[in-house]
Amino acid sequence: MMSGDRQHHVIFMPSGLRGYVPDGTLLMDAARQLGVELESICNGQGTCHKCRVHIETGEFPKHGITSDEKHLSPPTVREQQSFGKAANATFRLACQARIEGDLLVSVPEASLAHKQIIRKSANTQRPLTVKPAVRPLFVTVEPAMLDAQPGDWERLQTAIDEQHHLNGLRINLHALRKLQATLRAGDWQTTIVLREDRDILDVRPGYEDTVYGVAVDIGTTTVVAHLCDLRTGAVLATEAAMNPQVAHGEDVMSRISYVMMQPNGLDTLHRAIIDTLNRLIASAAESAGVAIDHIYDLVVVGNTTMTHLFL
Repeated sequence: MMSGDRQHHVIFMPSGLRGYVPDGTLLMDAARQLGVELESICNGQGTCHKCRVHIETGEFPKHGITSDEKHLSPPTVREQQSFGKAANATFRLACQARIEGDLLVSVPEASLAHKQIIRKSANTQRPLTVKPAVRPLFVTVEPAMLDAQPGDWERLQTAIDEQHHLNGLRINLHALRKLQATLRAGDWQTTIVLREDRDILDVRPGYEDTVYGVAVDIGTTTVVAHLCDLRTGAVLATEAAMNPQVAHGEDVMSRISYVMMQPNGLDTLHRAIIDTLNRLIASAAESAGVAIDHIYDLVVVGNTTMTHLFL
């Protein structure tokens, strides 16, 4: 339990990452706050023994602290089961020990949650018929006249109906706000980006038919994003990463437990996957030389738990 406003200086080696944390903070939580990624397959239950760390003892003038194993809460039952007679030694489980004083903590290589290098490619050999939900349409609109009453949106609807035989369309606010400037910049010619022949997602000046989408596979361990050309179905770039939720539990049940037991567990796991997806998409767009605002569609697949944590 955290107590009062006391703060303790904690330093992790060999990374050198350091900072102050409140009295009673779990050593695992302190590590995460300071950017040290420790293994936690069991989601902090003290059963996997992967987060073992070594507490340095003595005075460390270089760091300006005195570190001692007694600056942690007494070993828990889980730790006693893990270490046996060595339970009171300087090795502790970061998910079980709470900070009660300044600490210098050495993290063994085996306890680090390494950033694995992941390479996955899309299978583009399978024959397929490209029928994207999003497509571009080129439209020529009647110029605005001082003595004509219809506005830009009304004239655009008329032009789409006459040239592409589509009516009853809706336009989102983003596209509507830029419509006036877009029509004039394109000399009354525009490319609309249409979803399922119903919703106008964007308007661009002149003729520009590039539209892109991203297919995402959220796995329990890895996340893969494929940037695709929606006109041809070609995969332009693929980016992959470890699922960041692994830091809070390696399997599905551990993550469900984390959500149920932690007050902000759902938000933490949701934000982790969203941030990773945004990073992967931005990286794929950069690799392919694609403007990120020309990505209009996203398809996400995953098991039930991964899907709910994403949504």
